[in-house]
Amino acid sequence: MSLARWLVLVTLLGCGPAAAQPIYRWHDADGGMHFTDDPGTIPAKYRARSQILSAPEIGVVQVKAGDGEKDPKAAPATAPAPGPSYYEQREAERLALERQWRASFRAAYQKIEQLESSIKADQKRLDDPAASGLVSFNAYNGQYVQSAELEQLRERVRRSEVDLKHAREDLEILDRDASRNSIPREWRR
Repeated sequence: MSLARWLVLVTLLGCGPAAAQPIYRWHDADGGMHFTDDPGTIPAKYRARSQILSAPEIGVVQVKAGDGEKDPKAAPATAPAPGPSYYEQREAERLALERQWRASFRAAYQKIEQLESSIKADQKRLDDPAASGLVSFNAYNGQYVQSAELEQLRERVRRSEVDLKHAREDLEILDRDASRNSIPREWRR
């Protein structure tokens, strides 16, 4: 192995632990934003509100003169309780996203199922109105008489069919959005 390759390898291996060092951010009373990799430098009154930054949040920071200096009168610093790692945060975000998508699809499928069931039950009553008590035979004139409920039932079936059409369109839109966002198929059930 050439000397140049060896030096690059040693340099890369030496940078690994430094890149893994957490960065802390806090805001002071004046609204100034401060960053550090040493939690001991965070003033005690801001320590509880400090945040550990993940890799995508870390960018270039300009440091003003005097920032990061320790107050000699301050109490000895203790490190804040360690927060979740970057990967734990990402996994938590992924699980929350999965729950959200699954709940959206579950609600869409339940709405369609409920409407289909309602239409089927109402249609069954409309198919045999005499057995359902929606029409009665008038012996006086020998004709069937429709109840007011029969027309209400027909209107409810029409509205439910329109609602079912809209619910299926909503499901299609949700599925297209999921495809655009690269949501796995198993989350869509």
